[in-house]
Amino acid sequence: MQKSTQPTTTLPSSTANNTPSQPSTTNGSKPLSYPAVVDTSKPQKNQNWQIVGDKKKTPLPAKNPLHSRQLVLTRENQTTFNSLEVRNTLNKACANKGVPTPVIASVTCSTKNNIVLTTTLAFNAKYLLENKKVWETILDFNNTLPNQP
Repeated sequence: MQKSTQPTTTLPSSTANNTPSQPSTTNGSKPLSYPAVVDTSKPQKNQNWQIVGDKKKTPLPAKNPLHSRQLVLTRENQTTFNSLEVRNTLNKACANKGVPTPVIASVTCSTKNNIVLTTTLAFNAKYLLENKKVWETILDFNNTLPNQP
């Protein structure tokens, strides 16, 4: 084995600033240990800590629950229908009566083959019942029932 012939040099240490390799000190005395630096029970000078607490929860605006926006139309004949076409026809009928926004969000078929009308958030099933004369001629049904939770 050969010995290295390169000279080794040592760099002078800087005393003006603390580098990560040098431990921090208080008042120039002995170095502080890690637990002493991290200790939060003793407030350090010139430290601005922001204490994070529980956020104040703002109440959400009341929404119409889904069941209050659904109207079930019972029917005897089990004919198929195009739900998108029925929805658009119902919304056009409401628009012709002066309602500027869509009233019906969806038209679906229930498990018992009844028609379920779901309104948009701005309306509810009571609105549909109050304005039944606008849309009752469009659909073939026997009875109307608000959806119960």
